[in-house]
Amino acid sequence: MCGFPTLQQLSLSVLQRNLFIVPFIVVILSFDPVQSIACYSCVSINGSHRECEDPMSANVPIYRPCRQSVRDHEGLFYARFCSKIKGTNQRDGSTLVLRLCSMERLADVPTHCGQFSLDDQLYTGCVATCTRDWCNVSVPSTKVDTLELLCFLFILFLFHRTFSLSCS
Repeated sequence: MCGFPTLQQLSLSVLQRNLFIVPFIVVILSFDPVQSIACYSCVSINGSHRECEDPMSANVPIYRPCRQSVRDHEGLFYARFCSKIKGTNQRDGSTLVLRLCSMERLADVPTHCGQFSLDDQLYTGCVATCTRDWCNVSVPSTKVDTLELLCFLFILFLFHRTFSLSCS
């Protein structure tokens, strides 16, 4: 028989009953009230901006909030996508790397590789569009969000403590 619970056990019990609050806090903290996206922004033609080329340098400017003009509208609007365009001009062999934000998806799929047209020129390369902050880097990001990782570790810690506490 264990007897009366200790203060530590009572505190842990209260914390466990209120554990459902943690996901709500994570959701609230993850919302950006402006609903904009942050994107890397640079242009390199024939290697003219080395920092923009792959592998990309950390010195490439980030625009947040990223805003764009919209045809037939006045002013700037919050962009919804980050894009990276990398290609070789089929006519003259020049190379192009663009990292930018955009109002629209630049392809029907997240990444299109093959031929594409830009400013009435035919290119061979890839067009990638994404919807997360700073996602237009060299390689598609698979990093776990820091806040998500911390919450997961906190919950794991609580469950570990719960199951390791036992009455002697």
